[in-house]
Amino acid sequence: MTDRDVTEQIHQVIEDELRWPIPEEGLTDATRIGADGLDLDSVMLIELAVRLEQRFGFTIPDHEMFELAERSIGEVAGYVTARLATNSVANQAT
Repeated sequence: MTDRDVTEQIHQVIEDELRWPIPEEGLTDATRIGADGLDLDSVMLIELAVRLEQRFGFTIPDHEMFELAERSIGEVAGYVTARLATNSVANQAT
């Protein structure tokens, strides 16, 4: 799965599942999750993390959930892609 595929799925989660208001310019890789961007509150950050866990099949540690607020959508996509690659390598080793 590419960063672009992951990014599209993150957009779907935010727009369709969370139904969070989207800026007029739409979502881009540079759109921040927290302040100066979507401004997701702590409850919505947890909801986003849970939805990403369900969609991509890995667990986001609690301390990393709130770090999502400091990232852009592109950075979150990179994080998810890296976690998927790590899980894939771990699964191949077993």
